[in-house]
Amino acid sequence: MNFIDATAAEAEHRVIAICCEFPEHIDLVAAEPEDFFDLRWRDSMTALRELHRDHGTAIDSLTVMDQLRSKVHGVDWAELVNIDADPVLIHLYSDIVREQASQRRLKLGLSSVVSRLGKELSADEAQSEAATVLREATIGQADAGLTIREAMKREMLELADKFERVRNGEAGATGVPTGVDKLDAVLGGWQYGIVTLIAGRPGMGKSALALNATKACAASGIGVHVFTLEDTTSTYTKRLLAMHSTVSTEKLRDLTRMTKGDLASLQAAADKVARMDKWLIDDRSNISAEEVVRCVRRRSVANNTRVVVIDYISLLKKLRGQNNREMMEEAMRTFAAAAKRDDMAYIVLAQLNRECEKRDDKRPMPSDLKECGTLEEASKAIVMVYRPVVYGEKFSQDQYKGAELPGQRVGQPIPASVVEILVRKNSNGRTGPILAEWLPERMTIR
Repeated sequence: MNFIDATAAEAEHRVIAICCEFPEHIDLVAAEPEDFFDLRWRDSMTALRELHRDHGTAIDSLTVMDQLRSKVHGVDWAELVNIDADPVLIHLYSDIVREQASQRRLKLGLSSVVSRLGKELSADEAQSEAATVLREATIGQADAGLTIREAMKREMLELADKFERVRNGEAGATGVPTGVDKLDAVLGGWQYGIVTLIAGRPGMGKSALALNATKACAASGIGVHVFTLEDTTSTYTKRLLAMHSTVSTEKLRDLTRMTKGDLASLQAAADKVARMDKWLIDDRSNISAEEVVRCVRRRSVANNTRVVVIDYISLLKKLRGQNNREMMEEAMRTFAAAAKRDDMAYIVLAQLNRECEKRDDKRPMPSDLKECGTLEEASKAIVMVYRPVVYGEKFSQDQYKGAELPGQRVGQPIPASVVEILVRKNSNGRTGPILAEWLPERMTIR
C-alpha cells in the first residue's frame, strides 16, 4: 500500500514497527505518544521514548522487543515483524499520525463547545473557547522548530528591515512606545510577548504612565485594549481630554470655571483622540483574568491589538475559594501565557504595600509589591513610579547630578514636577532610575 493511502491506524502501527526494528529511527518520529489513538501504540511509543532517553542509540531491536513485552500489554508482537513498513517513510507516517490527532482534537473540542452552548456557555464564552480550540488543535502538527542557521537568518532579515525603516524616520525601539523617550531608551519600548509591571503607591502616577503609553501606541496605529477596572470610561476620557487640550482636570471637574475657549479646546482634543480608532476601553468591574484574555482575543483581529493594559491587577475578580494573593498569582500566569502565545505586550498595574514608607529612603523596591511575590517572578520588566514631593523630600548632596532642576540645592524642596521612573527589572537590558516631568493638570509624564 502506498503511504499516502495509509489510514491513521496503519500509520501508527507502521511507526511503532519501524522503531522496533530500527531503534535509531525513534528520533525521526515527530508525533508524541498522546497523538496515537490506539492505546497499544500509544503505550508502545511512550516506552520507546523512555528507552531512547535512558539508553540512546545503544540498543538493538531484540532489546527493544524484550523491554516492550514487559511494559506494554495487548500487543501481538508478530504484528510488528510481519508488516510492510518502509523505514525511509517513517517521517511521513508520523505526519499522518499528527494530522489525525489534530483533527480529533478539533472535532472533540468544537463538539464540546456546541453541546454546552446556551447551557453552560454564553455566546461570547463559546466564541472564545472555540477560538482556543482552533488555535490548540494544531498541537501535534508539524513543529515550528528552527535550526540555529534558520533562526539567525530570520532575525537578521527582521533587523535589516527595521534598520531600513529607522533610517527612513521610524522610531528605533524594538517594542511599542512608552510615551517617555528616556524610558524607551532603557526598555526599547514595551516589549511584545511579555508582561511588564507598572507599580507604585497611590497618587504616584501609575495610571498616567500607562495612559502615556496607550496614547503613544494608538497614535502610532498600534491597537490597544485597556481594562480600566478602577475608573469609569467617563473618568478615563476626561483624563485624555486634559492630556490633549489646554484644559486642566480641575476645570473638567468644576464646569463653573469652564469658558467657551476651553470648550473649543476640548472639542479639538476629542476630535484628535477619536481619530485613534484602534483603541478599546473596557470599564467593567469584577472581571476575571481569563475573561480579560478572552475579550482581547475576540477583538484582536479587528482592532489589530498588540498592547493590553490592566489597571489594576488587585481589582480583578477572584474565583470561588481564592484569596487575593491566589487570584493575583493565577492572573499573572494567565497574562504571561497570553502575552507569549499571542505575541502582545501586556502592561499590568499594581499597588505597593506600605513597607516602603517605613524606610528612610521611600523609593519602592520589588519586595514592596503588595501581597504577591508572583508579580515579580512573572514580570519580565518592572517599572516603579516615585514622586519625592509626596513625602516632602528635599535635595540631598549630589542628587540628580547632571540634571538641570530649579532649586537644586541641598535642603531645598524637590519640585512637585519631578517624577522618578525606576526600572527595577529588565530581562532584556539595563535597570536604573529615569528622571521625568510630571504634569498633573494634564495627566502626563514626559
